[in-house]
Amino acid sequence: MRYFSIAGLATILFFGSGCSGSQVGTDRISDPAVVAVIDGTPLSIAEFERHYTKTVGTRVDAADDSLAAYQDFLERWVDFRLKVRSAREAGLDKDSALVAELGGYRQQFARPFLLDKEVVDPLIRAMYDKQQQMVDASHILLRLDQTASPQDTLKVYNRMSAIRDSIVAGADFGETAVRNSEDPSASNAAGGAGYRGRLGHIRGGRLVPEFEDVAFSIPIGQLSHIFRTQFGYHILVVHGRAPAINDIRIAHIMVTPGSPSDSAAAWAEVTMLRDSLSAGADFAALAKAYSDDAGSAQNGGDLGFVTIDGRLLPAIKDAAFALASIGDVSEPVLTPYGIHLVKLLERREPPTLDDSYEDIRRRLSRTGAMDQEEEKYARSVLSDVGHSVDTTAVMTIFGSMSADSAASAIARGALVETGGTLPVVSIADDSYSASDLAGWAMTASVAPSDNAGDYGLGIADAFLVQKAIDYKVSMLESENDEFRQTMADFADGLLLFRVMEDAVWSRATADSTELMRRYNLNPERFRHPDRTRLLGFYSRERSLADSVVTLLKASKNVSQIADSFADTAGTRVRLDTTFVAGPTNSVFDRATELEKGEYTTPLSYNRGFIVIMNDGVEPARTKTFEEARTEIVNEYQSELETTLVSDLRSRYRVRTFPARLVRAFEADRLPVGS
Repeated sequence: MRYFSIAGLATILFFGSGCSGSQVGTDRISDPAVVAVIDGTPLSIAEFERHYTKTVGTRVDAADDSLAAYQDFLERWVDFRLKVRSAREAGLDKDSALVAELGGYRQQFARPFLLDKEVVDPLIRAMYDKQQQMVDASHILLRLDQTASPQDTLKVYNRMSAIRDSIVAGADFGETAVRNSEDPSASNAAGGAGYRGRLGHIRGGRLVPEFEDVAFSIPIGQLSHIFRTQFGYHILVVHGRAPAINDIRIAHIMVTPGSPSDSAAAWAEVTMLRDSLSAGADFAALAKAYSDDAGSAQNGGDLGFVTIDGRLLPAIKDAAFALASIGDVSEPVLTPYGIHLVKLLERREPPTLDDSYEDIRRRLSRTGAMDQEEEKYARSVLSDVGHSVDTTAVMTIFGSMSADSAASAIARGALVETGGTLPVVSIADDSYSASDLAGWAMTASVAPSDNAGDYGLGIADAFLVQKAIDYKVSMLESENDEFRQTMADFADGLLLFRVMEDAVWSRATADSTELMRRYNLNPERFRHPDRTRLLGFYSRERSLADSVVTLLKASKNVSQIADSFADTAGTRVRLDTTFVAGPTNSVFDRATELEKGEYTTPLSYNRGFIVIMNDGVEPARTKTFEEARTEIVNEYQSELETTLVSDLRSRYRVRTFPARLVRAFEADRLPVGS
C-alpha cells in the first residue's frame, strides 16, 4: 500500500471535493463572485479562498500573495477538480484496491486524529494557559508511598485530617508546617523557598498535575481539601495568583568579606564599583577583576537565564526581577555569601502555543496525564451513549477459577472458544461476547486482582473503555467536519494519483516504441556538455584517505590503488566517478579547477573523508538513448498531461475568470502604509 501524510499529499493535490451544485445561468456567469464554471457549476471566490488558504497556511499568508499566484492556482485547482471528477465518473472511486487503501489510511489516521482533538489538544492548551500564570502557595506534606497498604494510607490520612482541623480552628499555617510537614524545606531555619510551607510564586507546569489542579482552582485564601500526589497527602492555601513573569538573564558581581571585621571594607568596595558603573564602567570587566564568584567572574558575571520560581537566592531574585530595563544595575544586595550588584542583561520572550506544543506534549506523556485524560474521555463517551455489563455472566465464567488460572487461560487463548457468543457487554447498539473480551484481553494489559471474578469485571471495564474510543472513531465522518473533509481530500488525492498513473505516468514509461521514435527524430537534442570527470576515493577512516594520498604521490595507477584496499579488514576505500558540468556548491568544486591528474587533500564528506582527483574533461557529446530516456519520458508525460487537461476542459465546458481574483482576500489585506 501507498501511505501519504496530509502534508505529503498536499504536494500533489489541491484540496477540494468533486464539483457539485445547480446549473448556472448567464446571470451567474457575469457574477463577479464566480471565478470559474465547470459543466455549468459555478466556483465562487469564497470557495477559491478556502482552498488556496489550505495550501499556504493562513488567510493572512494568503493575502500577502500576488494576483499572479492566485491566477496560477486557479488554473491548477480547476485541472485537479477535472481529473478527480473524470475518475469518479469512470468508477475508479469504487475500485477495490483504492477502497482498501483509503480504509488503511483511515485506520492509521482516525484514532490519533480523534485523541488529538478530544484529549491531547485541550490538555496541551490547558497546560499552556496554566504556564502563563503563577500561583503563590503554602503547603503541608505527609509522605506516603504509592504502594502503601490500606491501613497505612488511612493512618496518614487521619493524621492530615487532624492537622487540617487544627488550622481550621485557628492554628497558624506556617507554624503548623514547621512542626508537621515532611517537606524538608518547611523547617529549614536558613529560610528560602518552602520555609514554613511557603513555596513562593510557582509557574504553572512546574509541579505534579494533582498539586497544580488544586493550586490553580481553589479560591485565594481558602484552605484546600486533603489531596494525594505521588509524594503523599497534601493540604495547601493559595496566597495569590498573577500573570507569569518571563525568564531573565542576569549577571552579578559578588564581594565577600574576608572576615566579619572586613564588612565595612567590602561595602566600601561595592560602593566604589557601583559608582564606577554609574560613571560608565563596563560591568563585565569589573566582574572579571573584582567578583569573588569564581564560577561566573570569568564570564563577566553572567549567570545565564533565571526563573522566578528557580533556586536563586531570594534577595538576588527580588532585586533582579525588580529591574525595569535591560542594562539596569541594582543597589547592593546582601546575602549569606556576600554583597552583590545585579545587572539585567536580557528578557526572554514567552513562547507561543505552537512553540511550546511538543515540549508540553512530552512532559504530559511522562506524567501519565494523557492516559488519565484519555480514560476520562472514554468514560464520558460511555455515559453519553450508554453501556452495560452482564455482571452475572462475567462472574459465572470467571468465578469458578482462581485469578492466576483465569489469567493463564486468557494468555493461552483457552477462554476465546469457551467464553460463548451471548452478549456480555454492550456500548450504544454494539454488543460483545465473553469470547470477544477474552480475545481482546490476550493482547491487553489488565491490572491483576485477588480473585478471578474481580479480574473478569476488570477486563470488561477496560474493554469498554477501549471500545468507547473505537465507537467515537467509527463516528468521525458524521461528527467532525474536519475529519470528513480530510478523508475526502485523501480520496481525491488517490483518485488523482490513479488518473495520472493510468493516463500519463505509466503510459509514457511503458511506451518504449514511442520513446525511441522521439529520440530518433533528433538525437542531437539530447547532449552532454563538456564535463569534468572526477575520481573520488571515499572512506570512513581518515588514515585510509591519507594512505590514498600517499599512493597517488607515488604515481600508483588508479585501479591499483582501488585494488590495494579491496581486502582491507573492517573498512574499505570506495572509488566513484562523478561528472561535473559546472559549479555544484559541493565538495567536488574543490577539484574542478585542478589540472588533469591533480588531486585534493582528504576532505570531510558524508561522515567520512574523500580524496578527489581531476581525471580530465570529457568533451560534449550526444547522449545515448538510455542516457536520454528520463528527459524523453518527462517530455512525453508533459504532453500527455496537456492533452488530458485540454480534453477534460472541453468535455466539461470549463470557463475561468482570472481577472476577478483581484478581489481575493480583500478583507485580509493590511491597509497601505501600515
